[in-house]
Amino acid sequence: MRHRPRNLLRFGRSHARRGMAVTSLRLLVLEDVPDDAELVIRQVQAAGFDPTWRRVDTEADFVDALTEDLELILADYHLPGFDARRALEHLVERKLDVPFIIVSGAVGETAAVAAMKAGASDYVKKDELGRLGASIERELRAAAERRMARREREAAQAALQRLAAIVDTSTDAIFGIDLDWLITSWNKGAETIYGYAAAETIGHHVRMLVPPEQLNVAPDYSAKLAAGEPVPPFETIRLHKDGRRIDVSVAVSPLRDSNGRLIGRSAIVRDITERKQAERAIHDSERDLLERTSLYEALVTAQSELGQILILTEGSDPIYINDAFVRLTGFSAEELKRLDSLFDLVPPDQRLPLPSDLEQRLQGQRTRSFETTILAKDGRRIELEGTDLRFQAGGRTLVFTLARDVTDRKAARRALEHQVTHDTLTGLANRRLVHDRIESLTTTSGRLPFSVVSLGLDHFREVNDTFGHRAGDLLLQQVGLRLKAQLVDGQIMGRLTGDTFVALLPGVGESDADRDSARLLQSMEEPFEVEGQALDIGASVGVVSFPDGGKDPDELLRHMDIAMSAAKTSRGSVVRYHPELERGGANRLALMAELRRAIHDNRLVLHYQPLVDLRSGRLVRFETLVRWEHPQRGVIPPIEFIPFAEKTRLIRPLTRWVMRSALRQWRTWHDAGRSFPMAVNISMRDLIDPAFPDEIDELIHEAGADPRQLVLEITEGVIMTEPARVMEILARLKRPGVRLAVDDFGTGYSSLAYLHRLPVDEIKIDKSFISAMAGDVSKSNIVRAAVDLGHSLRLEVVAEGVEDTQSWDLLTALGCDIAQGYYISRPLSAAAAEEWMKGWSGRAQVAA
Repeated sequence: MRHRPRNLLRFGRSHARRGMAVTSLRLLVLEDVPDDAELVIRQVQAAGFDPTWRRVDTEADFVDALTEDLELILADYHLPGFDARRALEHLVERKLDVPFIIVSGAVGETAAVAAMKAGASDYVKKDELGRLGASIERELRAAAERRMARREREAAQAALQRLAAIVDTSTDAIFGIDLDWLITSWNKGAETIYGYAAAETIGHHVRMLVPPEQLNVAPDYSAKLAAGEPVPPFETIRLHKDGRRIDVSVAVSPLRDSNGRLIGRSAIVRDITERKQAERAIHDSERDLLERTSLYEALVTAQSELGQILILTEGSDPIYINDAFVRLTGFSAEELKRLDSLFDLVPPDQRLPLPSDLEQRLQGQRTRSFETTILAKDGRRIELEGTDLRFQAGGRTLVFTLARDVTDRKAARRALEHQVTHDTLTGLANRRLVHDRIESLTTTSGRLPFSVVSLGLDHFREVNDTFGHRAGDLLLQQVGLRLKAQLVDGQIMGRLTGDTFVALLPGVGESDADRDSARLLQSMEEPFEVEGQALDIGASVGVVSFPDGGKDPDELLRHMDIAMSAAKTSRGSVVRYHPELERGGANRLALMAELRRAIHDNRLVLHYQPLVDLRSGRLVRFETLVRWEHPQRGVIPPIEFIPFAEKTRLIRPLTRWVMRSALRQWRTWHDAGRSFPMAVNISMRDLIDPAFPDEIDELIHEAGADPRQLVLEITEGVIMTEPARVMEILARLKRPGVRLAVDDFGTGYSSLAYLHRLPVDEIKIDKSFISAMAGDVSKSNIVRAAVDLGHSLRLEVVAEGVEDTQSWDLLTALGCDIAQGYYISRPLSAAAAEEWMKGWSGRAQVAA
């Protein structure tokens, strides 16, 4: 009897074989047999790791060994009084993301699947330890990727919190307004200025802040706001919670979503009551100041806490500078007074226009508002806004300036403006900015030639389907950087939608545009590195030039899209727009109109292909396949119109037509004593439509059908496009009893982690594996693995594309459940399907 010591703790440092590149590893081994633990450690060393390890065999010791620096846990499944599933619960309770690999002897499939659901990373049998090294490398890599993703999320969250802090700590009122003029957000500055808490304003109309006498004061501004245009800062009167009128400066900007659609407005409001009081006090005191120049110094002192105040002569020499301005700039009062002019504080790139502006201020109106930028002693740029008041005192013409630091407010406004005109993912210009720049070029005097180049990625959807949306987003960011690097000053790179980028090339005519387009396309030839994967994606380019390719922005962008669509037909090419290209677009529009009429006029037909049980030969169900009987073109196969329907809004009525027709046929056969389930394929657009499950319920009720007699087939690639969203829709479809099948299994990139959580009843192995398995051992092994996997998850397994006796016999031997293919029958009309059912003998027959 093997001795199993209790509470044995061991730390060890092992070394891989001499000469191998080794990787250090902090390892915990949950194993009650020391010899087995040593055997596992030797396998870890053989895989190129240099582990620092500890063996434990009790729950208390396991909990004690759980530290933050732990990198891997290898665990036997069963230990006396403790097992791997309880160990996993401790990891979850402590929120430790440590790869956990079960290394055990014979464990049933049910227990293995349960452990995987509980959080185990992998399961390796003790008699298959050769797999352990690859499993450790894979899980360590996955853990590193998770840590990197967490750090990126935390960094993004921190950035959002910093931005929120800027808004929340601003002394200005900053709040959002939706299209119905209801308040949507309210910062601390707004609470201070208006006296209302956020809960008292959010959801209420903005008119609660406007005195009754001010409601119809600014019709010009109202028209701009209604049109979604920005409103320049203006001064007005607003209403405090306690009924007081307050003087404010208001700036309102439109807020748009990523498609350029107006979704609301943002308002930045500054309380200028004290400044207005100061201006009125100065105005009231001006007569006295003309007689007694000493009074202006007392006035300056009295108002010094209201802003950064300074007094200038006509030569802009400072006479008085208050403490607030000294604190703001970092210069002492003596240093400021030694300057030749306060304009020495203005940055060099802004100095030239200011002297003439000052002259205008001094010689023009007596009171004038202004905005300017100055440099602090430490080099910081400070943005000021204020008011100049020109007056006479002691025989001299003086200018009294009352100004405030608006640097933070300007930064917030620039951030909002950038968000409206730039793509949030790549930072490139968005459609709105590109449209505006094109419009500017078409209306500029001289109307010089320019070109617009559109570049669309050829394999972006495959990247999203295979590696997920995060990888897709990272790829789009890299593409944007690489394309922008190809441009020169004055040229603009933008992202319109999805995987479509656009370059605006001012002053570039047709011949130079063709050269630049080829350079942009060539820049895409080198693969992109995304999360350790080398992605070779390629692109297609469409080109249009002004004025021959269009006279205005809308026409130029439309012609650019037509040229790129033409380029995508051959991929990897550059196509310049010419009018002939629009004939293809007209044909597509005609096809769309004809398909819409065909659905409405019931000119589509369904064919039915039987699926049979491989063991008994009995009929299991029919899969419905739609055909279009076109009056001029004859029968159009689904491959020619379904992809087109998926790109338009026609897929929704098409799916509803197929579903309704299939359920009606089911009802007809059911009433005749032949009740077999019907299978219908559904698209990605159906699966992301929240209303789809309710519509299926209505169609089932309308036909008087049993929900259990309906099977919905979803391709593997569709499921993995948006797994969380799709899983929610599938769960709703499943509730009334509808069966769900994963179609084309093996062609996508789904994983056990997703598959075991999906509420599906069966998987359909893609016909590409079935047709090749007789002559290809690797394909046969893939089919065997798919059958075993499906059965381990308690799913039925269907084989598509069964064409001959050999395939039938191999699938039967492998334990596959159901077969479908031409060996059994081609797709049949309803009448032919009825005849087939009468003649089916329960044995596979080659279709005539």
